[in-house]
This record gives sequence, structure tokens and C-alpha cells, in this order.
Amino acid sequence: MDGAVQQGGGEASHFVKIDDGALKEALDSHLRFIKGTRGGRRATLPRRDLSGRDLSGVNLAGADLTGANFAGTKLTRAALANAILFGADLRQIAAQGVDLTKADLRGVCLSGADLTNANLTEADMREGQVAYVESGDLSTGRQKLTPSDMSAAVLRRADLSRARFGKGMGAEVDLSEAVLRGARLNGADLRNANLTGAILVQADLTDSNLSGATLFGAVLTDSTLTRADISGAKLFGAIINGDIAKSGAKGTPVRPGTPPPRPLAELILQHREWVDSAGAKGVRLELPGADLMGADFRNANLAGATLTGAQLARANMSGARLLFADFSFADMRDAKLRRADLRGADFSRAFLASADLSEAVLGLHGKGSSDPVRPTKLTRARLWSARLKGAHLCRVDLSGVDLTGADLAQADLREADLRGAKVTAEQLALAITAAGGTAD
Repeated sequence: MDGAVQQGGGEASHFVKIDDGALKEALDSHLRFIKGTRGGRRATLPRRDLSGRDLSGVNLAGADLTGANFAGTKLTRAALANAILFGADLRQIAAQGVDLTKADLRGVCLSGADLTNANLTEADMREGQVAYVESGDLSTGRQKLTPSDMSAAVLRRADLSRARFGKGMGAEVDLSEAVLRGARLNGADLRNANLTGAILVQADLTDSNLSGATLFGAVLTDSTLTRADISGAKLFGAIINGDIAKSGAKGTPVRPGTPPPRPLAELILQHREWVDSAGAKGVRLELPGADLMGADFRNANLAGATLTGAQLARANMSGARLLFADFSFADMRDAKLRRADLRGADFSRAFLASADLSEAVLGLHGKGSSDPVRPTKLTRARLWSARLKGAHLCRVDLSGVDLTGADLAQADLREADLRGAKVTAEQLALAITAAGGTAD
């Protein structure tokens, strides 16, 4: 084969060297193949040694890269959709933003790889039969069933929707903010994994090992946890349908979820006294992780209260004063915050799906304002289908906020920072985005 030289002996015998000229020819020919131009040919590079190269931005979509060695290779923003990487060595690759949509990743090794912002939608990461060459002859090679290995890999903000993992190993993998909607993780090893803020809606986690995993603010609605090991898993602020004890999971997680120590009305009165006396009297309301579903806080003064990670689904806070209160990681599905004063409050990673924030005050009064109160903090908050009609969001930092399906009609977004926010032009067209008018 032109440009390819069989490596001999030991581990090196698994791979075939390829020189720069032959690789460039293969890449150029493959690009012509993709474009359907004359002289194009699909890249077929099984067991090639491509380690340590800079292949950033290359287009190898649909290529056959079975058993190839990419260890330490730079694949930033490379196009590998539908590629066959069956049994490939992808250890320590730098592949931020790589497209691996529907790629065959069975039996691959991704240990220590960086796939931040990668697209692995519908990727197949189940066990694979990896061929090991013996005596320089693949036909006499032995076969070994091995799961995909993602241990210590970084997949922050990666999209793994509907990906199949089987019993893939991912101990200590970083999946923070990753989208695993509908993913098949049955039997997956996710011990001590970082799943902070991950979306696991409708994911199948049957028989998976989540012991010691961090799931702060993760969304697990409609997920399957039958026989999943959640021993020591940190579920602070995690969004789960119903009682975790009735999910079929085994083990004891770390999740407060405790009821308030005294009647809520009494706690609210004590907090108001604390606010009115500038802390000299009364008791500050501090209920982190408390179960307050459906609680009535209408028109209450909860300024400076601590409710981080609290379960506040369907709670009614209409008209409440919530200045500088801490709701980070709180479950606020269907909560009512109509006309509430939320300035200075912290809603970082809070889950506000279908919450009603109509006419709520989150922002300041515009440029040059002497308003001493800072805008509401919404870092990584999710406001799926939230009602923000007429809400005051002037100068609010909405960067990275998920506003999918939110109603922004007549919401004041003047000087708001929308960089990286999940919001459509159609939504913004209904909002006030410039002085005296709405978005074009």
C-alpha cells in the first residue's frame, strides 16, 4: 500500500505507519468523494498510526478509521460524522467541537480526551470487538470484547443525545452541562463522574453505576434508574420526577430534601423581623435543599434568604420581595413568580421550566442608573417554556441561559447580554430590545 509501512513488534505492531504525503492524498481524495467530484475516493485508513498529528478541521466524515491510532492527536472542529472508529485509540486527543454525529465508536479508548462542545448525537459507544495483530497478520489476530473507555475524559457541554453507551467505562468523566437526552447508559460505569447541570431527560440509566457521581442541578426527568447504583451520589438540586426512593435505584444518595424544621409561616415572620432589623432580631431563612414544593410565599419578604438547591416546584412567590436571595440549583418547575422583585437574587443553574415570571423585576433601570441593586444572576439557568411576558430584564446577564420555548412578549431586554443564550429570533421579535421598540 502506498505510503503505508507495517510497524513491527510489540504494541507498535497494531498500527501501520503512513507518511504525510500519503495522508494528504487520502484526505484530498476523501474531500472530493464527499463533494461528489471526479477522482474522489472514500478514505479507508484502518489501523493507521495518526498519533500526535494536527488534524484540526479535517473532513473525514464517513471514513473508515477502524482501529486507527489517534493518541494525542489534535482534532479540534474536525468533521467525523458517520465515521467508523471501531476500536480506535483516541487517548488524550484534543477534539473540542469535533463532529462525531452517528459515529461508530464501539470499543474506542477516549481516556483523558478533551471533547468539550463536541457533537456525539446518536454515536455508538457500546462494546466492540477490537482486533489485535499477532505475527503481523490481522487474519490470525485474537478478538477481545472491550467497552468504550471514557475514564477521565472531558465532555463538557457535549451533545450526546440518543448516544448508546452499553457498559462503556466513564469513571471520573466530566459530563458537566452535557446533553444526554434519550441516551442509553444502561450498565455504564459513571463512578465519581461530574454530571453537574447535565440534561438526562428520558435517559436509560438501568444498572448503571453512579456511585459518588456529582449531579448538582442535573435534569433527570423521565429517566430510568432501575437498579442504578446511586450510593453517595450528590443529587443536590437535581431534577427528578417524584421520590428518588421510588425510582428503583439502589443505594443512598447525598440529597437533603428535608422538610422545614418549623411551620413555614413562622419562619417567614422570623425572617421578616431579621430583614427589618438589619439582622439584629429574628432569624434568617436558611433552608438549603429543603422540600418546599407547593409552598405559599405570596407577597413575602424573603430578601437575603438562602434556598439553594431547594425543591420549590409549584411554589407561589407572586409579589414576593426576593432581593439577594439564593435560589441556585433550586427546582422551580411551575413556580409562580409573577410581579416578584428578583433583583440581586441568584438563580444560577436553577430549573425554572414553565415558571411564571410575568412582569417580574430582574433588571435595572437602564444606562447610567444609580440603582444600588444588581441584576438577577441567571448563570446556566434553564427557563424552558417559562412565561416572561412583560418581565423587566434590562441589563441582565443572560449569556448561556436556556430560554427554549420561553414567552418573551414585551419583556424588556434592553442592554441585556444574550451571548450564547438559547433563544430564537422569533422569540426576540416579541421583546423590547431597543429604546422604544422591539427587535426587528
